[in-house]
Amino acid sequence: MDSLRFGLALLGLLMATLATSAPTPENLRLMTWNIWHGGRENDRFRGPRQVMDVIRQSQADVVMMQETYGSGELIARGLDFHFQPRGTNVSLHSRYPIEEDLSVGEPFNCVGALVRLPSGRRVAVYSLWLPYGEDIWIPATRSASSLEAM
Repeated sequence: MDSLRFGLALLGLLMATLATSAPTPENLRLMTWNIWHGGRENDRFRGPRQVMDVIRQSQADVVMMQETYGSGELIARGLDFHFQPRGTNVSLHSRYPIEEDLSVGEPFNCVGALVRLPSGRRVAVYSLWLPYGEDIWIPATRSASSLEAM
């Protein structure tokens, strides 16, 4: 009986220690969006404003954007977000400070960064633009008979 009490006391102590040392959960709302030609395809001036409206409505904290083509800085300013572009195509927009560039690969295809959350934690985020063309497909996987081949 004493060993059972000791075991339960030890278990309680362990659980209390874990409960006090466990990090507090944080919510982070992420959005990735290919805004298609800077959001200007349908209207050069109204398009970026519409992009901002959608981001506001989504309440995203961090937006990983593709196909910004000159609209990224305008959108970041309009949202009062921190902004990290790379090349002309990809960018990051963050409600929280961007601390460090983590970009890899080609500037046209990837931008990455460490974002500092209000708790002080840092999270790595990346915006990737992946090509969609025949050169990325395994030969014969785009035909109807490809299911049998795979």
